[in-house]
Amino acid sequence: MGESRWEVLARRVGGRSVLRILALALVVRVVVNVANVGANPDRMFKPDSLEYERYARNLLTHHVYTLDREAPHEADSFRPPLYVFLLAAVYGLVGHVPQLIVLLQTLLAVATTYLVYDLGRLALTPKLGRWAACVFAVAPAPVLYSGFILSETLFTFLMVWSARSLAAYLWGGGGDLGDSASVAGYPRAGDLAQVGVSGALLGLATLTRAISQFYIALPIALVLWLRGRGAWRAAAVLAGGFAMVVLPWVARNHAAVGAVHISAAGQYNLFYCHAASVHRYVRGGDLESARASLASEVRERLGGEASARAVARAQVRVALGEIAAHPLVVARLGVLWVGRLLFDVGNGLLYFAEFYEDGAPAEASLWSLLWGELRLTLASLAAVWRGHGLLVSLVIAGFCAGYVVVLAGSYKLAVLGCVDLVRGEGRGAAVLLAATVVYLAVLPGPLGELRFRVPFVPYLALLVAAGVEGVLTRWGNGAARAGAAAGEV
Repeated sequence: MGESRWEVLARRVGGRSVLRILALALVVRVVVNVANVGANPDRMFKPDSLEYERYARNLLTHHVYTLDREAPHEADSFRPPLYVFLLAAVYGLVGHVPQLIVLLQTLLAVATTYLVYDLGRLALTPKLGRWAACVFAVAPAPVLYSGFILSETLFTFLMVWSARSLAAYLWGGGGDLGDSASVAGYPRAGDLAQVGVSGALLGLATLTRAISQFYIALPIALVLWLRGRGAWRAAAVLAGGFAMVVLPWVARNHAAVGAVHISAAGQYNLFYCHAASVHRYVRGGDLESARASLASEVRERLGGEASARAVARAQVRVALGEIAAHPLVVARLGVLWVGRLLFDVGNGLLYFAEFYEDGAPAEASLWSLLWGELRLTLASLAAVWRGHGLLVSLVIAGFCAGYVVVLAGSYKLAVLGCVDLVRGEGRGAAVLLAATVVYLAVLPGPLGELRFRVPFVPYLALLVAAGVEGVLTRWGNGAARAGAAAGEV
């Protein structure tokens, strides 16, 4: 008697347990999204969502990629285009139905859950892949943000798919902890098609969020380190796949706005967030005053020239000068920024929307700034307390406190997992996973918040799975030794 369709599907994806994990990821996201946006569809939209929507509307109505609200609609390059193209394609086909975008993102998140498993199977072991996929299936940040009109879900999907293809090239079907034999239909390690696909997918991810434009250095370094013969050829194929996707958009930006870049958002964030935060910390005052002070420096540099290209160049020079002049300040604030990213439980209750607007003086200590953020947290809790009954307030506060504890435990397990991999046979996988987490955590800078945690949760989940296995192994070995000692007595 032949296999049923479900049995064939289960065998192809890695077993019934993987299908159960995918079903869990789907159910959790459907329940959360219905609860979050079903009663109030406006909850789908954040400030950045409105910009993506405006881009899509201008593409469909005026056939111009621009944020302009009124004519003349002049082309710009503030945001990279892929997520906007997705919105425009869906809205062009079925009309303005943002709920359909949420549905599509839910399916992409389920697909990402499978890719987490597959990446774990290729880079580590199938068991660790299943554990990590289970963690990602219920992780609050990816679940929550699949319901917003934001690019995080698409970006995470493309980044993990790229990493999975890179792992297929580096380790084939055997994993970094096993041999390189082909299993389950996977090609043997060294297949150039896989590394080319990885580069192209990374290019698509970069056209979704430009933060990944420098990430290409990591997979190239891994290829050169882990693959001896033919490594330079593979690195060239990887870079070629990336360039093939990204360069047409760069050429468009050069022709349309006279700038050779993927997105102007990076220059905006560098000037208005990174440099302004440093300026505010050094001189005191609020963030808007710091931005005004830096803007006056830009005007002095321009000397009357007002083209968008000249302004952008002057902003970058002023921002880099401010950051380079205060490296210790940048390092000190960096601790706070990354701490906010790692422990923000998000969206309202513990959401730090302002940058030290509590009146901390210039050159305040890190502890003073940390206490300032804690006061914002306590004020948010007090607002929740006033707006709800005692029971609801206690439940929300308890949930947030518990979540912070779980986050701290997860980070500890991730560190232990990384250490175990480095000490064992998983050095390459450890570097891929840990370096990706660090890259995606550090680059947002003062913009660190819950949404920017979404893209590195898959890699963190794999490190957590490795950490859990290490802890369980040590516990088992300890119990065995204790049993042996008791037997000898």
